[in-house]
Amino acid sequence: DLELREDTLIGEPPEPLQTTPEAERQLPLLRDSRSDRYVNDLVQSLARNAPGARYPYSIRVVNSNEINAMSLPGGPMYVNRGTIQAAPVAGGA
Repeated sequence: DLELREDTLIGEPPEPLQTTPEAERQLPLLRDSRSDRYVNDLVQSLARNAPGARYPYSIRVVNSNEINAMSLPGGPMYVNRGTIQAAPVAGGA
C-alpha cells in the first residue's frame, strides 16, 4: 500500500517502468519533432513558474489515442497523443 505524507510516497510502488531507457524501449513513442517541441515548451514554461525543487523535466509523446500520461522519478514524463488531441487549443475559445 502507498501512503502519501508531506508530498512523499512511502512504501513500494506498483511495478511501473522504472527507467527512462526501459520506458522508451517499451512505449510506442511518436517520432514527431513538432509535437515534442510543443509539449517540451509547455512543460518548461510550467516548470519555470512552479514553486519547489527544480528537476530536469523532459516529456515525450506516446503514440496512443488513449487519454493518459505518466512520469518517472527525476522528471521524465510521457503524455499520450490522445491527451493532447482532447485538450483545448492554447489561446482558443
